[in-house]
Amino acid sequence: MQNQPFTYESRAQRVLFGAGTLAQAPAELERMGAHKALVLCTAPQRAQAEAVAALLGPRAAGIFDGAVMHVPMASAEAARAAAAQAGANALVAVGGGSTVGLAKAIALVSPLPVLAIPTTYAGSEMTPIYGLTENGLKRTGRDVRVLPRSVLYDPELTLALPVGLSVVSGINAIAHAAEGLYAADGNPVMGLMAAEGIAALGRALPALHAAPHDLHARSDALYGAWLCGLVLGSVSMALHHKLCHTLGGSFNLPHAELHTVVLPHVLAYNAKAAPHAMQRIAAALGTADAALGVHTLARRLGAPTALRDIGMREEDLDKACALALRDAYPNPRPIEAAPLRNLLQEAFEGAAPRPPNLSTTPNDGDDPMTRLQTCIAAASCAALVACASGSGTPPERTVQARVVAQQSGPSFLESIAEGPDRALYVTDFHNRQLLRYVDDKGFSVHARLDVHPWGMVFDSDGTLYFGAAERGIVDKTSPPTQWVWRQRRGEAPQPFLKIEQARALNGMTLLAPGRILIADGRGGTVWLLDVAARSASPFVRDALLDVPPGFALPTPAANGLKIHAGHLYVSNTARVAMLRIPLGADLRPGAVQVFVEPLRADDFAFSPSGNLYVTTHRREILRVTPEGRVSEVPGIGPELVGSTAMVWRSGEHSAYAINDGGFIGFHWYGGSTPTASNLVRLDGLD
Repeated sequence: MQNQPFTYESRAQRVLFGAGTLAQAPAELERMGAHKALVLCTAPQRAQAEAVAALLGPRAAGIFDGAVMHVPMASAEAARAAAAQAGANALVAVGGGSTVGLAKAIALVSPLPVLAIPTTYAGSEMTPIYGLTENGLKRTGRDVRVLPRSVLYDPELTLALPVGLSVVSGINAIAHAAEGLYAADGNPVMGLMAAEGIAALGRALPALHAAPHDLHARSDALYGAWLCGLVLGSVSMALHHKLCHTLGGSFNLPHAELHTVVLPHVLAYNAKAAPHAMQRIAAALGTADAALGVHTLARRLGAPTALRDIGMREEDLDKACALALRDAYPNPRPIEAAPLRNLLQEAFEGAAPRPPNLSTTPNDGDDPMTRLQTCIAAASCAALVACASGSGTPPERTVQARVVAQQSGPSFLESIAEGPDRALYVTDFHNRQLLRYVDDKGFSVHARLDVHPWGMVFDSDGTLYFGAAERGIVDKTSPPTQWVWRQRRGEAPQPFLKIEQARALNGMTLLAPGRILIADGRGGTVWLLDVAARSASPFVRDALLDVPPGFALPTPAANGLKIHAGHLYVSNTARVAMLRIPLGADLRPGAVQVFVEPLRADDFAFSPSGNLYVTTHRREILRVTPEGRVSEVPGIGPELVGSTAMVWRSGEHSAYAINDGGFIGFHWYGGSTPTASNLVRLDGLD
């Protein structure tokens, strides 16, 4: 029953939702009366913006790819000048919050309508809220002039959004709805939308984490993001958003990751002052406690949970607290210096948020069943805290390993990837071929090559790319010429690009559609392959990516590559370490960090729950928790001698691992004679 007065105000905005909706962009511009639109994007999303511009045809006035997170004033002024120079009478924003924010910065001073085409779950496209950063301070405001006129939600545009970024972007959206549920000016309509939005994202994020190309999961996530964005734009925000604007704008922290880290701690801070809102958040997530539910969701999906892991310095926490206290804003609980400073410290350390003390004294109207449910909830929260803090020890799982395909020796199965057809593709380096596996039918030869294939990855359009060397690894003379090969659907593999400066191309991963990262085992480099430009340039160069000084063995340095929870993870086999590199909202790399050392690591894969599983070129697989604790997976037998790579298959709870049958050990280190190489299905790992 609604007993409180409220005000509800709707805004004129047109929303089109559904797979393939992008095709309606020209008609939407025509509907808006626009004939010359400037297309905005970030630099990494240039290829998507070019595709949209091509779709618009003569209505496209050009592309401005200078959008960056937190909308620095210099970027806004450059975009305003570009729009004026192009004679644009509309803007098309292709991307996430940074790009939409840039469009708003232009619309704030120019009467240009905005067509938003979101590719993330940020939700900014549904709000009249703008933000500009100048001199280290982020200023936000509301103005109906910046609200996009039309929004095209096409779930197909999010299929290539890296899983890690999808997770943090989705939790960022949950934050909008969570604060909407205890907003000072909340109303029943926004309350219903907030609860539904949180529930949709709570379902979708684990599903797309397990199967990134599941269009149903992507649609559910985008639906949730739309609802959460509506809430953000319709009611006032409180402590969480104020704190994130302060930390992001003043310390240049990545936006979505920041919201992911801070949200559980703000919910714990406000829990006693907004119990009904917390109950609705918890119910939407299917958990006993709102704060712990969000924190557990983030940890389970491998998202960052500590400010120190996304670039915050501990010595800046006092300054952050002072900045957050400087202006008054509504919040269910008074914002006080000491509790706020404690919140920041716990968020910095990544501690699980402490659940509020649940009173055992019944309130008026409580009945015995309600008190019993409260006691059960308290016990559940305590159990979650014990698990998150490591004080509880989960039972050891029994791993079942089964050989599902075999390649007779000598062979060297090097890399594995799931194709768009859900088949598993494997590079056989020694025998110069690509293999294909389909459910219990063994290997078939997908392609025979005249080069030795290394790492491999599928682009978002289903095209296969793989690194290749002209000579095998047993040849220890000068490094062979390094190539990237490409195989389009229905075509034979062909040479695509020779990277003259590369010395040992290895692991590959998709940064964005048409942008592929490649590890170089010598030289301390991760290369960025730009498919559209048919060029490669250094993405990161750092001594930590190279072999140690004086290292003489043929073991590669930078080896496996994966993007997870807003970071690029790189195994350095020669240094016996796992490294990670934070990625900003614009996908630009931060400083190289040591995540775990020592760690024997060849290639690796992240499980749906966020654990990292490592192959080692030995008869073992190692498990690394999100906190960096390492253990050996029990039950790995001779079928995985010389383990080289593994992958989780979408829609399954099983991992698939390959090995070299002892090939490397024999040729490099004088081990026993190699045996057959296997594809092994592993059940019960995670």
